[in-house]
Formats: sequence, C-alpha cells, structure tokens
Amino acid sequence: MSVVATLRAKSPAFRRDVLRDFFSQHPHMRLKFAANEDHAHTELVFALTYLLENPTDPELIRTLARDHIKVSPGQEVVADFFAILHRQIHRYCADLPYEEVRQADLKLQEIARHFVVEGAPATAQVVEVLRRSRRITVVRLMSEQDIVYHAGQFMAVSCELTQGYWRNLYPAMPSSGGMLEFHLFDDDEIVHSLSMARPGDIWTLGVPHGNLHVSGHNDVLMIAHATGLAPMRALILDMMTRPEPPRVHLFFGAEFPGELYDLRGLWELAAISPWLNVTPVTGLESDPWWVRASEHSQAPRGLHLQEVSSIAEAVTKWGAWADREVLVAGPGDMVPNTVAALIAAGTPEENIQF
Repeated sequence: MSVVATLRAKSPAFRRDVLRDFFSQHPHMRLKFAANEDHAHTELVFALTYLLENPTDPELIRTLARDHIKVSPGQEVVADFFAILHRQIHRYCADLPYEEVRQADLKLQEIARHFVVEGAPATAQVVEVLRRSRRITVVRLMSEQDIVYHAGQFMAVSCELTQGYWRNLYPAMPSSGGMLEFHLFDDDEIVHSLSMARPGDIWTLGVPHGNLHVSGHNDVLMIAHATGLAPMRALILDMMTRPEPPRVHLFFGAEFPGELYDLRGLWELAAISPWLNVTPVTGLESDPWWVRASEHSQAPRGLHLQEVSSIAEAVTKWGAWADREVLVAGPGDMVPNTVAALIAAGTPEENIQF
C-alpha cells in the first residue's frame, strides 16, 4: 500500500491526530475552525493526498494558500502545521518501504515551499439588515478595503456567531470598492447565525472563487431559485454597464410567492433594460401565514405574470434553449434537477453553467 492509499484508508484518524497536535501547539487557532471537531478541516486528507500523488502545481498550491488567509495563521504557524503533517505521515506509514516515505517527504517539502500565506483576511462591517421574508434576509456591508471579485463568484463568509464555521455566499452586486450585499436563506444553523447580523457586526471574508459568467457571445437564460438569485443579480447589474448586453431571460423561482424577495427590484431593472425579461415562478399559488412576505416580493400593479409550477417545468415548456448560454443557481436538489430537465429537453450540456 502506498503513502497516499494509507492516508486515505485511515483518513478520519489521520485528520484527528494532525488537528490534535496542531491545536495543542497553537490553541488560539482552535477558534478559527468549526467548533465540532468532526467538521474541522474535513478536506485535509483529500487535499493532501491529491497534492502528493499529482505533479506539483505551484499555482494550485498558491491558491490553496490564499484560501487559508481567512484564518490568518501566519507563516510560522503554517511551518508548524507542515512539520506535524511530516511527523504523522511517518507515524501512519511506518510499515511502508523507506523509499516511498522519503519520496512523500520530498514532495511535502516542495508543497511547503509554495504554500505561503501572506496578509490578513478581508473584513467588512454590517451596515444594513433587511428582512425580506421569514426565511430570507439581505445583508449589506462596507469594508475599508477594496473587495475585488468577478460578478458570479462566491466567497467564504464567517463571523463570531458562526463559531469557526464558514458558508460560501455569492455577492449580489458586482465588485464596487468595499460595498457588499449578500442574500441569506435561513435553512441551517450557520446561515441562521449570519442572518441574525446587526449593524456594526464584523464579518470575515475568504478569497473569491468560481467561474459563473456571461461571455457576451450569445443570448442568456438564467434560472435562479430562492437566494440563487444573488449571482444572477450581480451578473445582470454588471451587464448593465456594457454598451451592448446580450438578451437575458431570467426565471426567478421560489416555493412561495412571498419568497420572491427581490421581484420588485427585478421589475424595476427590467423596466430600464429592454434586453432583460423576468418570469417569476412559484411552487405554490399563495403564502402560508408564516412566510411574512414584504412589498419587495410584489410586482408593480398590472403585472401578474407569476407561473405556478416547478422552475424546471416552467423553463423547459419553452423548449430547449439550445441557442443560449444557460446559468443555473439555487439550493439543494434544485440545480441538478433543473440541469437534468434541461438536458432531457435538448439543451446542450456544454451550454450550461451551475
């Protein structure tokens, strides 16, 4: 059995022992990771074994290092972490041939040379919290530094209330100096903690990731369910700055009409953007009492275009959309189910981003 196979076979124990030694040596770092040890650095063995068994990719390693800026370890702490990895690899692979372990040592040293964590994580202060419905909250923040990202990217977000847990969120507006807007759907404890934000709270931000984008070469179909609207909204606002934006048809879906939490704003954008069409879709025709809808989910008077169906049905009944760039975003099974329905309807798979 190789070093990589051994680490994968003993992944839970290896990760536990590495983190035990690391937190023992640097107790202050414990607060930077998930409070439940079973949820802390769960990707450790996957990332380590991938790097060990593949040709060294300095840019990938630098990207991983940048992603660790969010926990602000400092290079001395990083060096200690690699020393712990070295010791634990030797411990777990003690029965393997010396040359195999030596090759893993050399590879680990090469990885460590490129794994440079510089700078402090970006932070932003909450300036406005808007309850759009019982489950949906819009949070606006301001940072003292420029937060640079591309419309359609996401970033990891944390605050004191999340106790070391992070959630990937899409900014709902293009990069604009230090201004940020996030849309939260309260469906787990971490997002619930973020949605309890108050003006003055400080959030910590990871580096941006993702490649959801509009090339501009073809017309666009956007499919957004619930807070999956956030990246689509950022892309739409970004396209408004282009001299000749493509035609865009946005299907905006929710379980209940009152959770179409930015419908009024979308209609206002469409009113000044002849290239933008918006179709609201809901699973049910009316709200139960607890939804607590706001005026933001109501279309202007005279516009009653809401469709009642699954968003996949609403989209595919129009045909295959084979000539469009297709972007899909949303929670849970919505994305794979919608993508499968599109492909079954004849949409070329290579045209779909999600």
